[in-house]
Amino acid sequence: PGTTQVEATPRLGPNRTGYIAIQAPIFNAVRDAFIGNVNKLLALGATEIQVLITSPGGVVTAAQDMIAFMDTLHATRGTTFTTHNAGIVASAACYVFLAGQRRLSVPRGQFLFHEASMVSNGSFSSTALEDANTNMQRIERSFLAMLTARTRLTEAEASSFIRRTVIVSADEARRDGITQGTAEFALPPGATIFGIRAVPGKQGQPARTEPPA
Repeated sequence: PGTTQVEATPRLGPNRTGYIAIQAPIFNAVRDAFIGNVNKLLALGATEIQVLITSPGGVVTAAQDMIAFMDTLHATRGTTFTTHNAGIVASAACYVFLAGQRRLSVPRGQFLFHEASMVSNGSFSSTALEDANTNMQRIERSFLAMLTARTRLTEAEASSFIRRTVIVSADEARRDGITQGTAEFALPPGATIFGIRAVPGKQGQPARTEPPA
């Protein structure tokens, strides 16, 4: 799928908070739309950005770019990201979620972690396979480090999250330190939200802006 971006006139909420909702797989067009929206909110003076996520996962490199962007803004500008599981957060989207300094889930939210996999569009040479395997190991190490640094999971527990399929409820996520708690999300009166949604059959196209309904 490609993306459609639904955008009202940007207005911040209380305490200079901006809002973004991702309802799409994590791929390059979503990464680009997310980074663009964050920059627009920063230009308005946002110091906190709340990110609602409902996503089946997607491309690991796009997720890593989003994580690095969020980490850099927090380190250099002090921007705080609050991530919300708005329903189901899976695969690479779990790690985008973990990039939030504050992390919440709706009470019936779920997380799905699993082993990263390679997708081939053709045959691989032996050298390319070795390079791909080395890259996969690097990705696993980075995700393992993220899980152990940002949750209460031990290294052994975190290893199971990246080597097999694990489904975690909102209560289990709070227990394991994946979230700090459960809460429903309500957009404050007067604030607006950037919405990034999937559009079937338009993979890789850049996000387009539509007027609010």
